[in-house]
Amino acid sequence: MLESKMASQQRDVKHMLHILNGKECEQKHDDSQVFDKLPTSKIQITAYVEYFGQFTSEQFPEDIVELIRSCYPSKEQRFFDDVLATFVLHYPEHGHVVVLPIISGIIDGSSEAMMIVNALLEVVSHPEYDIASLTFNFWHSLQVIFTKRNSNISFGDEASIEAERNQRLQVFRQSYESLVSLVSFRVQYPQAYQDLSYEDLKEFKHSRYVVADVLTDAASVLGGDAMLQILYVKLLEVVSCCGNEQSEWHPTEAALFCIRAISSYVSVVEINVMPQVIDLFPKLPHQPQLLQTVCLIIGAFSKWLDVAPSGFSKLPLVIDILMSGMRTFDDSAAAVALAFRHICDDFRKKLSTYCKDLFHIYYTTVNGEGSFKGSVDDSLHLVEALSMVVTELPPEPAKAALEELCASVVTPLQAVINQGPEVLEKKHASELTVHIDRFAYIFRYVNHPEAVADSVYRLWPIFKAIFDICAWDMRTMESLCRACKYVVRTSGRFMGITIEAMLEEIQGMYQQHHQLCFLYLSSEVIKIFGSDPSCASYLKNMIEVLFKHITSILTSIKEFTTRPDIADDCFLLASRCIRYCPQLFVLSAVFLARALLGKGFDPWGQGSFHGWGIVMIMRDIKIGEDEGELGKLEIGLGISIKGRGIANSEVTPTTPARESNC
Repeated sequence: MLESKMASQQRDVKHMLHILNGKECEQKHDDSQVFDKLPTSKIQITAYVEYFGQFTSEQFPEDIVELIRSCYPSKEQRFFDDVLATFVLHYPEHGHVVVLPIISGIIDGSSEAMMIVNALLEVVSHPEYDIASLTFNFWHSLQVIFTKRNSNISFGDEASIEAERNQRLQVFRQSYESLVSLVSFRVQYPQAYQDLSYEDLKEFKHSRYVVADVLTDAASVLGGDAMLQILYVKLLEVVSCCGNEQSEWHPTEAALFCIRAISSYVSVVEINVMPQVIDLFPKLPHQPQLLQTVCLIIGAFSKWLDVAPSGFSKLPLVIDILMSGMRTFDDSAAAVALAFRHICDDFRKKLSTYCKDLFHIYYTTVNGEGSFKGSVDDSLHLVEALSMVVTELPPEPAKAALEELCASVVTPLQAVINQGPEVLEKKHASELTVHIDRFAYIFRYVNHPEAVADSVYRLWPIFKAIFDICAWDMRTMESLCRACKYVVRTSGRFMGITIEAMLEEIQGMYQQHHQLCFLYLSSEVIKIFGSDPSCASYLKNMIEVLFKHITSILTSIKEFTTRPDIADDCFLLASRCIRYCPQLFVLSAVFLARALLGKGFDPWGQGSFHGWGIVMIMRDIKIGEDEGELGKLEIGLGISIKGRGIANSEVTPTTPARESNC
């Protein structure tokens, strides 16, 4: 279809190319003339885009180059270069589709090819963002060719590939350095940004992240350390011009935003620029957006702070800045919480000796003893941060730290529970879940299984009370089951008798309220405890209770279709049982077969029950969160045991399964 469309429109395109080429091929190709011919009208550019939008985008790159070549034979190379240059100048948004001809032309000494690159740089400098951004795909495609090994593999051995890559980089290095200078100003906040509408502010922030992508493309070509040096020079320029003026923070914030954008490309052993950047932070104006960007830089460069020789010595300064951001502005609170999380993750071993100081920060922020202005999600970052540091403590200190951490959550949670069910019914679920979610983060990130098991044993009466009082509320139950899931994953078989109480609660709650989170939690319990003989009786009872209730709901194929969430969790639970406790599942299946006899349970509509046997056709199905295919022994009900009355899917629906002799 594409070929016929291209053929039918080739005459129009050829005519347009002649018109566009026109006088240009007869004139001198200096940059000023080329840029003068560039269409600056948005309406005109839109018209061009709409015309070429008729072509299939996936095939457009190869087709348009081939089309130009077919219109102007290769023997007239200079003329072809003129047409190619004119095309890119008039359609900069499609410059990326002719990257390879441009590269080969420049390496071969074609002045027209270099003229295209210089003209695209002029497009980047255009004051209208919509026009400048038309070239961004070109620079990205050029970067991909430079940096992706597959793009250079045709040059032979490693030495040839490296030589070709270096030659290309040498040619385009100056262009990318110019690109950085031309795009960096576009991330600067407008002077009256407070007056922007919500949509305009959203669009501006989106454009900042688009420019950040261009900067990362440049960093891929130039190298992170070289890019950092370029951006640091710009930072010094704006700081020296603006000084500490509160009203002149915009250029400084823009320069810091650009540095943050390339953080992942900067070497962790860089020692020349980053120490000086961090030393500038206390001297900057105390302004919300600027402080937010500073905090984001701290988080982005946390690995550098950990590895660099002078990094740890900068930590007190960094912590002071973060604490200032927590207390001062709502806008910076989220950035502060995220930065603390990154720092505690990377410095966890070094910070383990400073737990008292970290608990002071924790109490000041999370427990409301200070003036922390962050959201609930921001507080979870801080809980996660402290939990990761507690993980690095030896067992006994870790146990004490975990108790202190849990105590800070228990007190407000108990106060909410003590209000009673009648009051809680009128409250929003978040008044409970904010505390339960903190428990979930603690149990997830404090990797001391025995200590977590001991804590949960003491906390179980509180969990039990929430199960009993708020079982009707789906949001609360999901939050509590999530916390229990992380307890099971972290503590495992250290849970002791707590797991028995949890299993009883699961089956009882599911029968009463049918919350799907109970099924998922059951799957997690089976995964951890399925092979534990000491839990066999509890697990078998839970399996029978849950599946008996599920089969009373999913009585036909229509029910599977209308309630896919239940079916999905049911299959996940069944696959976990097959994998981790097949002997229990077989016994439970026999129980279910007997219990359901005569009740007309036939979900597949093909006579699934024959006497006491069950036939389930589940070949090629993918089950569970890992979507693993059923194994050889997992086809049907997963196990074929003689005398148990369980038939696998090798038995056809029309062949009666052999009845059990039991």
